[in-house]
Amino acid sequence: MIERLKEDMINLGEIGKQETGGISRPSFSDYDIEARKYVLKRFKEAGLMIHIDAAGNIIGIRPGKVESPIVTTGSHIDSVWNGGMFDGTLGVISGLEAIRMLNDSNIKTDLPIALIVFTDEEGAFSSLTGSSYFAGLLKKEELYELKNKYDGKNLKKDLKKSQKKVMLKDSKSPLKVMLNFI
Repeated sequence: MIERLKEDMINLGEIGKQETGGISRPSFSDYDIEARKYVLKRFKEAGLMIHIDAAGNIIGIRPGKVESPIVTTGSHIDSVWNGGMFDGTLGVISGLEAIRMLNDSNIKTDLPIALIVFTDEEGAFSSLTGSSYFAGLLKKEELYELKNKYDGKNLKKDLKKSQKKVMLKDSKSPLKVMLNFI
């Protein structure tokens, strides 16, 4: 249990690691896309149904005995420049480990569990971007007009680039299912 969590934290901590020891993984950067691929692979291994919403939030769902309501946990894997290894990532990986432990123990929960990796919580485009969209505080049109503060690129274009790069080649069904949560 703890070894899997530790391994995932160390592996993600290497993605975007700087010489100073900090991690630089701004949203939709090559490092962020690499981290998204890593998380998607782990979600798939845990048997989660994977969805990516219009903001690029990664949502892994473990079915329950009923369809709703859904218990939700998660955080983010993007970082500020030279950020910390645990910020956000621990929330995602600990949620994943809890799901893996339920799977290992063959426990079927009454309610489904959604593990969410929110996009751009650290503010390359706008602070709390993915969770704001998910909560209905940011409309899709507003979301797609956001500009990256580091390179001026448009979120919509970066999102499309990211979606092309994070598809798992061995998947028999599409991972990208646009959901309308709002």
